[in-house]
Amino acid sequence: MRKFRLGLRLGERRPRIVVGALGEQMLRLAGELADGVLLNYLPANHVPWSVEQVRRGGAATIYAYVHAGVAERADGIDAARRDLFSYTVVDSYARSFAAAGFEAEVAEVRQRYGAGDRTGAVEAVSDAMVDAIDFMGDADAVAGFVRRYVDAGVERPVLMPLPWGRDRMAVTLATMRAAIGAA
Repeated sequence: MRKFRLGLRLGERRPRIVVGALGEQMLRLAGELADGVLLNYLPANHVPWSVEQVRRGGAATIYAYVHAGVAERADGIDAARRDLFSYTVVDSYARSFAAAGFEAEVAEVRQRYGAGDRTGAVEAVSDAMVDAIDFMGDADAVAGFVRRYVDAGVERPVLMPLPWGRDRMAVTLATMRAAIGAA
């Protein structure tokens, strides 16, 4: 951009800079330069490693998208597999998933997809991977899932309600209610 000027005077206020990051170097850089770091598509058990990388750079606030839905597994499992598949074929997310313990799933998804077998690639997303990243359960289980992120070091969980079910609005509202008290 050239000759850009913000259309308002900030005075003492300034916008917070929050950077999305996955890999070691980006997490460290974001910790150094940003006010916050936003984690995405990672299981709670991978949060401590991510926080450690951020802290090597600085004291940025740790945010994380927490993907969860108060939903019946049967209503969302196919959507969850497709969702995680679509990220597994992206190199940066594939590395992050592998580092979080899903190396076998990443390898199989990418091998099948590379061979032109999209259906098989989606099916290669394991139940364990779904349960760790795109969680579905009752209200208590969703609240517990959100708490695991907080306990692992997320200072500001950002709920990404998974609206999977017959009544998407009801699922979304139930998910938000379940998550409210968890953080």
